[in-house]
Amino acid sequence: MANGVSCAFFAARNIVNGTKEKNVFKEGIGVAQTIRTADAAASVAVKSAPLKKVISGSAKFCRAILYPLIWVSALFNTIKSKDKVKTGVSQSAAIGTMYTFEKLVDKHVIQNIEKNHASEFKANKKTAILWYIARGLIFAATSMTGYTLGSKIGGASVDAIRGKSDNKNKDTFVSMPKIDNADVFDEILLK
Repeated sequence: MANGVSCAFFAARNIVNGTKEKNVFKEGIGVAQTIRTADAAASVAVKSAPLKKVISGSAKFCRAILYPLIWVSALFNTIKSKDKVKTGVSQSAAIGTMYTFEKLVDKHVIQNIEKNHASEFKANKKTAILWYIARGLIFAATSMTGYTLGSKIGGASVDAIRGKSDNKNKDTFVSMPKIDNADVFDEILLK
């Protein structure tokens, strides 16, 4: 099941930014994350099994379309961008790095904490709630850090390649100042 904290964060972020950017796909990500947030809330608040099943099924569908929506949103941003190459590379690097960071932190940090402290979380409800919130915040921070870092690396890579390709067309010779041979000999003779 999704973490309601991270899903709520991404729901709000994508709806607000999608509206500002006029990116319906990003707004779709926000709606999908809202449904996943509702699923997390329903798991504790809803008593009706049929209603839980409907919400859970909707959330599973939303999870399945989440990354495709993220990629379509990136494609949309690339198409409407003035610099399509840089935007496309930046968006691809951002999503790839984000996904990698999420998987690494989930596997090596979050799962280890849950494994090593499972008995504490079962024994103390407050500790379990605090961990639930922390886990959501850790995941959101990891995701955003990966996205931002990947985007910057992608953009910097394009800039670096363009800088090199611009220099290919320029003379590679270092221009030397003109030297009057008489001045050189005078300097040598005066020493």
